Amino acid sequence: MSPSTLDTVRDAFTSICQQFQKSVEQGDAETIGTLYWDDAKILPPNMDMIEGKDTIQKFWQGALEMGIKSYEPEMIEVESSGNLGFLVGTYTLFGNEDQVINKGKVLTVLKNIDGKWKIYRDIFNSSIPLEEK
Repeated sequence: MSPSTLDTVRDAFTSICQQFQKSVEQGDAETIGTLYWDDAKILPPNMDMIEGKDTIQKFWQGALEMGIKSYEPEMIEVESSGNLGFLVGTYTLFGNEDQVINKGKVLTVLKNIDGKWKIYRDIFNSSIPLEEK
């Protein structure tokens, strides 16, 4: 993989993370939905897989309504192969007064179609242990 290809993928991830951050802060699930391809899939913790941009947008709308006020991502590793980009990273979700709601790790796959990068697959898992029952 050439350095310019990796730089392009890294730039795409940076742009998407920044748009995601801004949209969370504005409570704008509609814009979050535009970051995903129509056939995207997300694999949230403790839930079934969610398929399709519109359903994913509804998921994020619900998450925002539950009190997520800001999002802080960290890119740890970025790779690419052909028209796919791969990110391993971490995230922290904040509520009111910068209270940590959740933090965890993420594996995101971007897909490039006609020069446009969007989220194709997204899995995220909390690093906060479940309470014992």
